[in-house]
Amino acid sequence: MPTLYAVWLERRVKLNGHETLPHFEDSVRVLDWLIARYADDPAAQVAARVPRESSLLINDRTIIVHNYLSTSEFDATRVEADAHHRARTVLSRIAKLDLQADACAPSSRINALPPDGPDMPPFSRVPFLDTEIDRSDEFVARCKAALLRGGTLWQGDMKSMQRVFERAMHGPPIKVGMGEVLEVLALCGYPDVTRNVLALWRAKSHPDFQSLFETYLRTHELGAKLLRGDLTSSEGYKRIVAARLLGPFGTLNDILLFQDLLDLPEMHTPSPERHAYLMSMRKLARMVDEEPVEVFATE
Repeated sequence: MPTLYAVWLERRVKLNGHETLPHFEDSVRVLDWLIARYADDPAAQVAARVPRESSLLINDRTIIVHNYLSTSEFDATRVEADAHHRARTVLSRIAKLDLQADACAPSSRINALPPDGPDMPPFSRVPFLDTEIDRSDEFVARCKAALLRGGTLWQGDMKSMQRVFERAMHGPPIKVGMGEVLEVLALCGYPDVTRNVLALWRAKSHPDFQSLFETYLRTHELGAKLLRGDLTSSEGYKRIVAARLLGPFGTLNDILLFQDLLDLPEMHTPSPERHAYLMSMRKLARMVDEEPVEVFATE
């Protein structure tokens, strides 16, 4: 796979053939900044996660976004050797698992059945947040240890984690802090929790936890993954919100995603959505002047 820097150079050359695009100047400024700013930066030498060129010939935002989502989740299998290597890796992981203990729902670290034995998270079936007893710190520590070992949480334990999260946020005070709670929830990778944290961060209703929410959303790109999916929404406002939030939570590779979305025919006309894409590209590139010339109402 080519590096990010190589793709930037390639796209800068191709961009010269699109001078008629209304956002040509803005795209040029971003690419020129990236090429100059990241010339010797290791961040630009990582593999670029871009779909095959042929897939970008289809003017459909859902296809474009999902092609990027698939390249971010899986490495491409191009030749027979890649397929054999992938199969060996998967079979090796299966051989090491205790499938009964590690069974979990897709896209989460939650086990629908309670695990047996001394290593199970301890307080699912006993109260630990009553007025007489507070063992929340021990519960969270045990859940974290189970997840770091590659295990999963029983569904009841996950509900208890969400209960601890609510108590840490609203009180009364408990032994465990919000940072520790969010660290465990990040290890779970549960989409509903991430959407909740994203909404709380946007609302800024809990200023004491803003930096912790931000750290959580950056962990394993949890927030960015959800936001990229929202770029396929049929509602323009949701796409605009997702684009804006990818500014602080996305990666340099998301600049390429926005560039391909800007090639869609509907983006050739000035609009709040196009403005959001251009603004987020500048933020992701860490440009000094982050505001494009166009200005539109935000809502």
